[in-house]
Amino acid sequence: AQHAHGAQHAHGGSRVARPLRAGCIRTMRIGSLLLQCAAAAGITLAQVAEIMCDPCDQTASGDLDMDAGPAPTALQKLSLLATAEAEARAHLYDTSLSAEQLDAVRDSLFYEALGAQLDGYMRGMRPLDDGVAF
Repeated sequence: AQHAHGAQHAHGGSRVARPLRAGCIRTMRIGSLLLQCAAAAGITLAQVAEIMCDPCDQTASGDLDMDAGPAPTALQKLSLLATAEAEARAHLYDTSLSAEQLDAVRDSLFYEALGAQLDGYMRGMRPLDDGVAF
């Protein structure tokens, strides 16, 4: 069975793959970058989850504070920093670029900046060696 665009399936029918939305592609690229940086830094999947997931607010007694609004995740904060850096650096490029070319430059600068942000953040995390393999 072939699995390319217009893939043939075992039952003989063909199915045309729908293109992925830009937001889906961005999510996959960020996730892949996050995992690549984590592997290079030697951090665990539990630590990756800490970067991706909402921090839990706790009351003084240690119970979860259900009234607290969702705080941004570390990944969201790093993405905002990377976006700001990419926008600032994009202004340095030639104004003769088309809008499409400038968007491609911004995307490239964003992923470059996010990789650097993630690397710096993960360097501050201590790799866990608690005998638990994920």
